[in-house]
Amino acid sequence: MHDPVRHSLQERVKELTALHRTARLLQDADRPFAAVADEVLAVIRGAWQYPEIATVLIRFGDETWTTPDHAASAWVQREAFRLRDGAEGGLEVAYHDERPAADEGPFLHEERDLIRSLAEMLRASWQHRRDDAAILAANEQLERQVAARTGALRRLASELCLAEARERREIASDLHDHLGQGLAYVRGRLR
Repeated sequence: MHDPVRHSLQERVKELTALHRTARLLQDADRPFAAVADEVLAVIRGAWQYPEIATVLIRFGDETWTTPDHAASAWVQREAFRLRDGAEGGLEVAYHDERPAADEGPFLHEERDLIRSLAEMLRASWQHRRDDAAILAANEQLERQVAARTGALRRLASELCLAEARERREIASDLHDHLGQGLAYVRGRLR
């Protein structure tokens, strides 16, 4: 194989591997992002053409995760994202040393597509986590409402049973008293 073709294929393999590994890491919604952040940062860093000088920053809301050597740089690619509720985040990959010019500074055109895809994966993961949390909160609220209404219905059913029992006693008492008196009167008249 021709050397530039081999290099290009190796770069695409790195990018696909990074997309796959990042997707796998972000799928585990049971682990908070902070628990997988270092792994995600390392995977993303390794996907760029010069991983040995690449640094990565992931930002979401007020939180930031970076590779240990991250610093401001003149050679940077950024991609921002926004969740439905307006929460913002972003992904930044920078080189801390100059490299030969490519399609976008020292970055390849494919790396622009890669950072967009990775930022979208991060956005989707956080949106999914927020949606799951909202569903759980709504479910808990509904469970509390069901429990409260069930309790209210039980109290009403108990009150209804008590009212029926009182009404039966009153009817029985009326029947006993009035019927008893009527029978006594009739018996007295018959004698």
